[in-house]
Amino acid sequence: MVRTIPSHASLFTGLGIEVHGTGLAGQSSLPERFVTLAERLSAAGYETAAFTENMIVSDAFQLLQGFSHRRSTALKRMEQDAPIDHIEVIDLGVQIRRWLGNRDTRKPFFAFVNIFEAHSPY
Repeated sequence: MVRTIPSHASLFTGLGIEVHGTGLAGQSSLPERFVTLAERLSAAGYETAAFTENMIVSDAFQLLQGFSHRRSTALKRMEQDAPIDHIEVIDLGVQIRRWLGNRDTRKPFFAFVNIFEAHSPY
């Protein structure tokens, strides 16, 4: 968690941690005053979507600012106190395919996908 919040805040804003401060001195959420890539792309006419299994990369920490479509299996899992399993990756894939199939293909899109399984061996 220590590295995930600031690194994703930097990824989405293009700013260093010394500028956005997310993850430092008790600031765990990305302040709304910082404009994210998703916000910029939305303003430019892109459809934006975020699909994540990682609770840290979610609305809980304001990291999904600007994404018009959000799916987070992590928050549901946390509410149910359930472990991570392989079914969620399959479910996330179904959700992504559904979104891609229903989106306006005349518009460009930006989709962010964050799966948690990469952490499993560690």
